[in-house]
Amino acid sequence: LRCSQQRPSSVTFNSCISAGEKASQWQMSLEILQEACKEGHASSVSFNATFTALERGSRWTLALQLLKEMPWRKIVPDMGSYGALLT
Repeated sequence: LRCSQQRPSSVTFNSCISAGEKASQWQMSLEILQEACKEGHASSVSFNATFTALERGSRWTLALQLLKEMPWRKIVPDMGSYGALLT
């Protein structure tokens, strides 16, 4: 994401997080979420996609930690957040 002259958007970050989830690369999804947070582009969609990636990687305890972090980042968990954690 950093190779381009243009700054990534929320859609770009979310697409990359989802791609990591589909490729069973939860570490990549988590790194991209962290970058999205630093850039101010993280949203509940970003966290939900990361939750799904972590769930696929059997990292549910890490997903629960991220859920606790959402309010600190001023992001409100939604039904998708809880749904992703319950699967």
